[in-house]
Amino acid sequence: MNKQPFFSIIIPTYNRPEDLYRAIKSVLVQDFKDYEIVVSDNSTNNLSKRMVDNYNDKRIRYLKNEINIGFTRNLYKAIKSANGEYIFMLGDDDMILKKNTLLSLCKLIQKSKVGLIRLKIIYHNNFKTLYSPYLTYKNNFDIKVGKSSIEIYHFLQSVAYTIISGLVFKNDKKISIPLIEKSRNPNLEMSDFWLKFIFPPVKKHGGYFLKDYFVVNTPVYRKVTTTELYSPQMGRFPAENIWDLVFENLTHEEQIKWVKEETEKMTLMLPSIKYYSNRRDLIFYIKRMLELNSNLYINPLFYLSSFIAFFIPNFLWATIRKIIFRLSVIKERKIINYFDELKYKFSLKD
Repeated sequence: MNKQPFFSIIIPTYNRPEDLYRAIKSVLVQDFKDYEIVVSDNSTNNLSKRMVDNYNDKRIRYLKNEINIGFTRNLYKAIKSANGEYIFMLGDDDMILKKNTLLSLCKLIQKSKVGLIRLKIIYHNNFKTLYSPYLTYKNNFDIKVGKSSIEIYHFLQSVAYTIISGLVFKNDKKISIPLIEKSRNPNLEMSDFWLKFIFPPVKKHGGYFLKDYFVVNTPVYRKVTTTELYSPQMGRFPAENIWDLVFENLTHEEQIKWVKEETEKMTLMLPSIKYYSNRRDLIFYIKRMLELNSNLYINPLFYLSSFIAFFIPNFLWATIRKIIFRLSVIKERKIINYFDELKYKFSLKD
């Protein structure tokens, strides 16, 4: 019987063999070696498989889907296929920055028995400039065991749990989501479903945010987002599927509070909903938000955001997003040096 690896690095992928190469290489150069890499491939060709085969590394397990089963089902399959004690989620176009990351995480886990660790997220622009528009906290912080469910959800939101890369959590094979397992819909969109997997380990063992360990992501404004991300599903937001999972751990009063808070936060997302989807979906969101939270009728920010979403052209919104990134350029020499060292290892000729 094979020994259980400490980490399962799971990488869902779709038609990005060169990016996948970099993601895998950022794992293989790690000082810590007790891991497996699980690649779950939705690709429409065999280029990713050929690239994985070239590594000839028994720690890499390659899972090929016969058809494109969509991001939700592909990531779910990768999670459920993981054998490691802890799961480390990594996007196929993202990378682990420092080569001692896994070793440091292992030491922290062995010492604290923590259930979840969030690494800091930074972005690159064609491997030239680094940005840090999110998670700009200057210190590490954690959440202790014994906190209420809604406090745990607030912690997870504060560390951007919606971004998969750099989420490291204790693996629990007993957790499942029947809605995903029973679906045969390649367009099933259940964004953030991994909340179901990361909440229990935080509840039982606590969670950490680490500011000095990083995953390097492709900039958000360059990533392709399908319209299904915001398309209504049977008269509901796609996010309401996630709320159903959240509600399993909340009292009725906490559920009411959650819906109020989430719809207020969604107000700021209206321009992005229009940018990534269409005007029809935007109108649906506005109506549905008012159905769920009547307080929005007297919320000035709701009207301002709706106005911006309707009347600011998409090209202008895309420009604003790029400006935000440029205002968050990382100038810390130490981080830049780590990145330069990582880039040096990424020659496809080696």
